[in-house]
Amino acid sequence: MASASGSGAPAAAEALRRRRILSSRLYLDDVPSSSSKAPVVYSPAYGISFNGMEKQHPFDSSKWGHVRSFLEDAGLLQSDRIVEPLEASEEDLLVVHSESYLNSLKSSEKVARIVEVPAVALLPNLLVQQKLLYPFRKQVGGSVLSAKLALEKGWAINIG
Repeated sequence: MASASGSGAPAAAEALRRRRILSSRLYLDDVPSSSSKAPVVYSPAYGISFNGMEKQHPFDSSKWGHVRSFLEDAGLLQSDRIVEPLEASEEDLLVVHSESYLNSLKSSEKVARIVEVPAVALLPNLLVQQKLLYPFRKQVGGSVLSAKLALEKGWAINIG
């Protein structure tokens, strides 16, 4: 038989997770439901660039900006109709990641292994946070906001 304290731990953890979800600012946006803005979420901050180091990875880390430019050039999207997301906070990230994992991202060596770019290990973590992890946190904010907009408007796209 499980102890009372053991059975309460999962419930307490779920309650904390739920509080984090409900208190997130990522669901807040300035797009009224009657807005003419398209449910397309994008931020120029999605692009990852740092002195050419991004070219050491096989993926194009500027592709999101290219997609936005293509859509605008094709007349499929006007820049004033794009919704910009907020950056995911540590509390937002704790909904799905452990505190120990988030703390591990304070090590440039750990981030270098995760993104598979060994040279990242040589950078001060402040630069890693600004140039690499900040764009990822903005993309997370975009994913959450586009999910919310899809529920409200029937569809949405996060270009990131």
